[in-house]
Amino acid sequence: MPTRRPGRAKAAAANLILLSLGAQSVAAQPPRPPPPPAGGAVSAAEEARLKTFLDSSGGYRDKAGGYYNPAAGTYADADGGFVDNYQGYTYRNGSYKSKDGDFFDRPTMTVKLTTGETIKLEAGDKPSEIIQLMRETVAEGGGFDKDYIRKSMMLQIQKEHPPAGPAPPAKR
Repeated sequence: MPTRRPGRAKAAAANLILLSLGAQSVAAQPPRPPPPPAGGAVSAAEEARLKTFLDSSGGYRDKAGGYYNPAAGTYADADGGFVDNYQGYTYRNGSYKSKDGDFFDRPTMTVKLTTGETIKLEAGDKPSEIIQLMRETVAEGGGFDKDYIRKSMMLQIQKEHPPAGPAPPAKR
């Protein structure tokens, strides 16, 4: 007979609740820093120009002090938090806010759902498993973009290093 680990039932319940949620806002959550800008793609010629601003590992440090790492699929802001390709934000203390608005509070081991429900986790529950469940929920809703960080990086470089315009008219 299989043995049951404490906390597994709550983790499974949290998974079921997370999977059944829609995107709603929760006013009691801490503010989330804005993710890097997202939008349309740049042309191939423009992307070649923008790549000249990348460092040797293919990343880019923006003027605000953040760092885009497309290989890892993360953007680290100047405050030490991370945005991922799921468009979720990981705080320095290990807390995580998903794109859908669900929030995992690492210090208190509590999940605050967009429905207003709060789930207190047990000591045996792993934060990495809870965050992964939240990411899977976002992915199932179509919120995962494997190129989100790369596209955001290219748009940020384009914003910080606009192409040179046409030459000014010559003086007569």
